[in-house]
Amino acid sequence: MGYGDPRYDLVKLLHSGCYGYDLAVHGLFTLTGDPANGWQAQLHPPRQAELVAGQLIAFTRSRGLSPEEERWLTASLFFSMLPLHSDSLQRQLMLTLIGCCISQQTFNLLLPCAAPSP
Repeated sequence: MGYGDPRYDLVKLLHSGCYGYDLAVHGLFTLTGDPANGWQAQLHPPRQAELVAGQLIAFTRSRGLSPEEERWLTASLFFSMLPLHSDSLQRQLMLTLIGCCISQQTFNLLLPCAAPSP
C-alpha cells in the first residue's frame, strides 16, 4: 500500500493511454489557428489506441474511479503539466486544449474519426 490518493495513479494511466498526453509530448498532433479566430486541433493516435483506451477505462472503473472523477481529475492533470512544457508553446497550447476538451466533454473532437472530411 502506498501513500496518497490512489486515483492519481489511475488518472496518470488515463492521461497517457486515453487522452493523448504522450501524443502531445511527442508532437503527434496538428494545431492551427489563433486565440482570436479559434483553434483547429487533431491528435494522431496509433490504430490500436481505441482498444487500449477501452481497456484502461474498464480497469479504472473496476478500481472505483467514476466518470466525473475521471473527467475533472484528468483535465486538472493536463493543466498541471503546462509548466513542465515551457520549451514549446505549441505543446502547451495542445495540452491546454486537451484539458479544456476533457472538462467540456468534447475530447472526441480531437480524434481523427470526429474530424470533418475535406
